Amino acid sequence: MTEEKGYEGEVDPMFVNITDMDNIPELHTVPAGEVKLRIIDGGKEFKYSEKKNLNYVIIRLELTEDPGALDVTHMFWIPDKDKMDEKEYIRSISGKTGMRPFYKAFDIDASSGIKFGDDLIGKEGWAIVKDVEDPEYGPSNKITRFVTGS
Repeated sequence: MTEEKGYEGEVDPMFVNITDMDNIPELHTVPAGEVKLRIIDGGKEFKYSEKKNLNYVIIRLELTEDPGALDVTHMFWIPDKDKMDEKEYIRSISGKTGMRPFYKAFDIDASSGIKFGDDLIGKEGWAIVKDVEDPEYGPSNKITRFVTGS
């Protein structure tokens, strides 16, 4: 057998032996409340909703204090004055889960705009989450409000 990078001798690099697999807990949601989050995916690209005729981006966050908790995803509608009514536009920026509270909670300087993507990875901030059960996706935590830290 040829030597694979990181493997020596007769070790099969495609073999995984996790002897305590049955002892590893299932991923879980956390009870409703304030949690510290870390961005692990800052959004790969803007997506388009034909139904709303708007762009959006989805970010993925992990709970910093519970390695067994399910990751949290959050969608932002991209503010667009030409396609949104005034109320929808204001909420996309100033609403409890809008861009301004997000920037403040994660201490992001948005004074000259913000670039979603890899630049956001690793930033930490606070949010209030609730535990939800979705018939299609199962249990998850949903962000109900971004807050400045505890």
